[in-house]
Amino acid sequence: MDLTLRHCVNSTYIPSNSVFLVVSGCLVAQRFCVSPSADENPASVPQRPCTHHFHLDRHKLVHNPLKCTMCENSFNGVKPIKKHYMDVHKFSGPFLCTYCEKSYTELSDLVRHERTHTLPYQCSHCPKKCKSSTTLAEHERIHTGEKCLCWECGKGFINQTTLRNHMLNVHSKPEDKHSCSQCDKSYGEKRALVSHVKICHAGVRYPCTYCGKLFLSMSSLTRHDLIHTQERPFKCTESECGKGFRSPKELRVHMRYHTGERPYKCKICGKGFTQNCYITRHMRTHTGEKPYPCSVCGRNFSDLRVRKRHMMTHTGEKPYKCLKCEKAFSRTELLKAHNKKEH
Repeated sequence: MDLTLRHCVNSTYIPSNSVFLVVSGCLVAQRFCVSPSADENPASVPQRPCTHHFHLDRHKLVHNPLKCTMCENSFNGVKPIKKHYMDVHKFSGPFLCTYCEKSYTELSDLVRHERTHTLPYQCSHCPKKCKSSTTLAEHERIHTGEKCLCWECGKGFINQTTLRNHMLNVHSKPEDKHSCSQCDKSYGEKRALVSHVKICHAGVRYPCTYCGKLFLSMSSLTRHDLIHTQERPFKCTESECGKGFRSPKELRVHMRYHTGERPYKCKICGKGFTQNCYITRHMRTHTGEKPYPCSVCGRNFSDLRVRKRHMMTHTGEKPYKCLKCEKAFSRTELLKAHNKKEH
């Protein structure tokens, strides 16, 4: 279901601290864009009776126009500014990001990418900012308690994707499912079946000689082998340390513990972190966000690794095999504990 914008027919007043009005009781929260004119009191802006409906992200460009980087002109959409670049400046790309070194052949891709830097959508309940109205709507349901309800069983889910997966996997009829011709697995969506075949049945496989796990590329296998061999070719240059690491990236992160560098700062409490993934995880302690839903039972998790472990309770997967006996485990720490106790 597409997130659309529809102005209310009845005149309603919105508090000054609200950028969007969430309509409670809807299956999916709709959002009304508010942009007061110069002669209106910003403390109470009436919604204009209107019958138009359109995509909110695209409509926001009316209030936050795209600026040409070669002149002073501004435009209310990607198509007009792209035409301006070609007609006036004879420029068709590549388009460079103003915040990082990435470039894009399509201007629309750049606009979408730059939102990951600017995060223009602010949560009205906490300091969390989002790159799109869709992610903001999903995040704000944490605060409002709104759920996407399954009309078959009444189960609630935090977003439409999880609800859709639930409907396809739990309530779809056997004849509606896409079955794998090489094993007994079936999926509600064709793309899920294609992904399964690609991962499990298609292409060249490079087996690990230690645990039998298969990899799509030799480079992936080489990195994995270091887990078993305990080889750490990238050494710390500090004289009192000498620790080794499996990759240059791991070594760079480790060196920050010696230098005291904490380049990733929390904007709320000021705490510093050595890696961006740590601050992303830390921010969820402030926002209460749990963005990783289980597609089977709908339970939400704040950490992707925790969800991965949880999924194994549904699939029964035990990828970590003991080399000295027939036992297999769902987590590496369980395998290590087994080896320490039994072998």
